Amino acid sequence: MGLGALLYRLLVVACLQATWRASAVLRYGHAYQEPGDYSQAQFEEIARSFPIHTVEKRHAVGVYGTPGAAAPFLYNTWKSTVETSKQLKALNSSIKVLLYWNAALHYDMYECEDAVQSEWLMDPSPYTIGQGTYNYDNVAFRDWWVQCAIDSITDSNGFIDGIFIDAMPKVDSRLSAAAPGLLEDMMDAIKTAHPETLIVYNGFFSNAAGTRLLGGENYLQHADAVFVESVSRLYPRMNTIDASVTYLQSVATAAETYSDKLVIGHGEGSDYLYGLSCFLMISPDPDNNYFLHNEGYDIDLGMMDNHAEYAFSFGLPLGAFTRNGAVLTREFEHYIVTVNLEVQSGSIDPQPTPAPSAAPTAAPTPAPTPAPSAAPSASTTTYYSASYAFTALIGTVLLLVHV
Repeated sequence: MGLGALLYRLLVVACLQATWRASAVLRYGHAYQEPGDYSQAQFEEIARSFPIHTVEKRHAVGVYGTPGAAAPFLYNTWKSTVETSKQLKALNSSIKVLLYWNAALHYDMYECEDAVQSEWLMDPSPYTIGQGTYNYDNVAFRDWWVQCAIDSITDSNGFIDGIFIDAMPKVDSRLSAAAPGLLEDMMDAIKTAHPETLIVYNGFFSNAAGTRLLGGENYLQHADAVFVESVSRLYPRMNTIDASVTYLQSVATAAETYSDKLVIGHGEGSDYLYGLSCFLMISPDPDNNYFLHNEGYDIDLGMMDNHAEYAFSFGLPLGAFTRNGAVLTREFEHYIVTVNLEVQSGSIDPQPTPAPSAAPTAAPTPAPTPAPSAAPSASTTTYYSASYAFTALIGTVLLLVHV
């Protein structure tokens, strides 16, 4: 590599590592591309804008998959995750890359799934979407599920930072009365083997009647973060406005109770602002939580779209949301957020600036002559960003010299 190319790479890497805090609402990435890989521009944007990124199952099957006898191809999702992580971490060594892993459904898209036995799957499946469903009463299945996750992390040589566990709401009495408790033990086993591993799970899903929360609060004790999927798909998916409000209150309470856990909101559909506004109803600290908006997990379906509101610094909430019929309102230090559940709309408006009060009338007094002072220092934010970029640049130089 020539000196000019090396300096350019150092500059790109340093700038990417310094960008995240320019975004007040942290962005969570979760996507696949098929049959090809992400483009170079997409790799750079993910590294620049998404501190955490999950490589969705079946990603880049045309690159990392192999022809299979029992199917058109073998997906090799573990390999595609590792290779994707290598490219992302070359651009930004701080990014956390997660492996997608399903708690309920056997997709047969991973190398280790060759070991799955027929007795590990329920027959008939309680679901009708075509995938096999795991039998939680089978000890061999539970041991395999945990070991596959552990080996995936170990064998990645540091390129897989954690596990995204999907379909937690499906692990209920339809699989086994004991299934939720068994899954908690399985999550703990992964953490015991790899304490540094980031465990994120997809939970807090309500059924149409809004009578129960599935895959919710109990799992937070065994994970680092919860992904609240489709928080904008409330009413009319849920039968009543009341049920939707109860759902939001329950999630907000759990997020406040487990304030040491990360909350990742997900808005789905064409209205980005509505999804973000719904998430802000439940977020305990939007400047330090994560949000994803898309219309599907293909990388071209909205995840990469930038929005002005990502740069808003909301500050801390001034309380829980209030309700007036179908309209919910929540105030933050710097913004007022409103959601209309009935018409599915949201708005984010700055807090009004108080009008300056008139100074009391008084006889003028001579102003003292000020002593000369030093020029004002740069703002804390500017200093932080600059020092972060400089540190990232020096660290990258040392890393490359070491290599």
